[in-house]
Amino acid sequence: MVLFNTFKELRDTNGKVKIKSKSNKIESIELNDTFFEPIPFKELIKQIKVEVKYSKDIEGDFVIEDMEYYYISLPEIIRDGTKHKLYTRIVNALYFINGNITRSQVLSYIFYVNNRANPGMNLRYLYNFITRLCDNIEQNGAKVKPRIKRIHFNNESNLTKKQKQIMAAKINGKIKTNRTREIIQNAKYELAIRNEKVTQVEVVRITGLSIATVKRNWNKQIDKVIDVEVPILEEPILTKPILNEIEEDEFFDEKEIIDYKGIKKVEIDKVTQEDKRLFISKINALFNMGLEPSESLMLDLKIFDQYKTWYLYTKWRKTNKYKNI
Repeated sequence: MVLFNTFKELRDTNGKVKIKSKSNKIESIELNDTFFEPIPFKELIKQIKVEVKYSKDIEGDFVIEDMEYYYISLPEIIRDGTKHKLYTRIVNALYFINGNITRSQVLSYIFYVNNRANPGMNLRYLYNFITRLCDNIEQNGAKVKPRIKRIHFNNESNLTKKQKQIMAAKINGKIKTNRTREIIQNAKYELAIRNEKVTQVEVVRITGLSIATVKRNWNKQIDKVIDVEVPILEEPILTKPILNEIEEDEFFDEKEIIDYKGIKKVEIDKVTQEDKRLFISKINALFNMGLEPSESLMLDLKIFDQYKTWYLYTKWRKTNKYKNI
């Protein structure tokens, strides 16, 4: 259970809400006819976390240690009738993951999530709803159901995602097998101190394990979980690209014409590989925040102008969203 300082709201006649903590730190949120001014998304994603990270040093490729883990995941589509439950879960998780999160950060994150909903909550109603949630959490603690994460990989290792998946499966398999063997050994020991026959049938009766499982592990010792070899993956065969002759005019053409939303022809700077890599990195950043990338969010990041952003976003949408453009 995560507990926080009790906060006090002070409202003045100009329609501003000031949230004051015991540390005398004051946040001012300017209300207008609709809502408040959210923190720019590009800044927000640097300020908060949406996942519990393992914070200890790791020697080698991985470490095994039980840790409460939580990741804020969002559905592809936020359906009407699910927003109250979803937003409540997200706000509790934000407090659980970020011990020093502010109201402005919570409201801003929910504001961007609400932009994905169709229809979204009325913004003033959303503000009041989230404010009441924050009041309750700051007084009574966040309510989340974290899972236990056991394997933590070293970010400095050169393991690929596929290698980590294979190793994690093997490690979890060894842990499960060791737990079974430990149960069998304890049952055999219990029968021995009772002066009863130590048989596989009796162990099945005591433990509830299947006879096949008991037979398979009857004389097996507990393995060392750390003795997991790094799998060697076959590298894809790369074919040498065929270089075509490029006309001089085409080579020096630094502009291209796009049909912007079927409305008008627009000239944009030539899209380079570096542009694509930068765009994909921002897409991945949104996924890491638990947000579904949208054109409006990409525009908020102000990587390119609106036309180039639309062009890249549309092209990305037409491909598998987990692959490069």
